[in-house]
Amino acid sequence: MNFRFFKKYQIYQAIEKNLKKREILPFTSEFKTVGILLNLDQYDGKENLARLTESLGILSKDLKIICYTEKQSRLPVFEQNFFTPKDFSWNGTFNNPAIEEFLQREYDIFIGYFDSRNYYIDYVASQVRAALNIGFTDSDQRMVDFLFKMNLTDFSLFEKEFVKYIQIYRKNTLAI
Repeated sequence: MNFRFFKKYQIYQAIEKNLKKREILPFTSEFKTVGILLNLDQYDGKENLARLTESLGILSKDLKIICYTEKQSRLPVFEQNFFTPKDFSWNGTFNNPAIEEFLQREYDIFIGYFDSRNYYIDYVASQVRAALNIGFTDSDQRMVDFLFKMNLTDFSLFEKEFVKYIQIYRKNTLAI
């Protein structure tokens, strides 16, 4: 039996189930916590994303980044906030405590910094509880509230636009 197919099928079913029962947290004008899911195979700028939250006035302790990569060999030895396809069992459950820790938190902003469909990334992203989900156009649009149509490697443009739209959003929620 091909367990890889069965694993992907189980994950696909879980994604669909999670999207049907997606819980949207109430919006607030103050964003204090940020969760970022980064695909290292598409963009290897973890430090840039940490700097992004500083421009919003969010403390580094309130930032949680988890990274995905296809290749286990790219992982630093002591880094814990990474996951690979091997961290998922044949029935689609994850065997990595970093994923569970990431998903236990509630975030004011969740940024899915990836722009292609991937069962493992989508599975984690579909379980995130956040008030505002941000993603890119090639990601599953049912998971996000706000989409950016740009190249992932153009981080300076993303940072500029992201900060601009968050400030507009803050002003509009304060006026309500």
